[in-house]
Amino acid sequence: MKTAESDIGKLTASIEAAEAKINELTTSIAADDTEIATLESDKAAQTSMRETQNEEFLAESQDFAESVDALERAIQVLTAQQYSRPQAEMMLQRLAKSRPALRPALAALLQQRAGQETAPRPWPPTSSSRAGSSICWRGC
Repeated sequence: MKTAESDIGKLTASIEAAEAKINELTTSIAADDTEIATLESDKAAQTSMRETQNEEFLAESQDFAESVDALERAIQVLTAQQYSRPQAEMMLQRLAKSRPALRPALAALLQQRAGQETAPRPWPPTSSSRAGSSICWRGC
């Protein structure tokens, strides 16, 4: 009988230890589940933000590509025609003001128009580089 009571005591202690371990692991699992949910939510928000940024980038990239193409065609037309077109130049200047990436192309066109000057004009032009020029640099 003493052996049976001893075995019962050992088994009861073992059961209590197992229940304590179950409670500990259940708490740990709940904390892990909460962390996983938070991380998945953050991941979804970041993915959404990146998709939005990618769409904006693609639209802007397409706009720049179209602008560069239009400028290249305009430069070809203006170069092929050896006479001055002030309205076309003004349109290109306005376009270059709103799209800074196009400024080098406009500067190249203006340099060609000026008879292949040796020194390139600064962008944006200073008041001294605008002196006597019929080209509208700001607010036309």
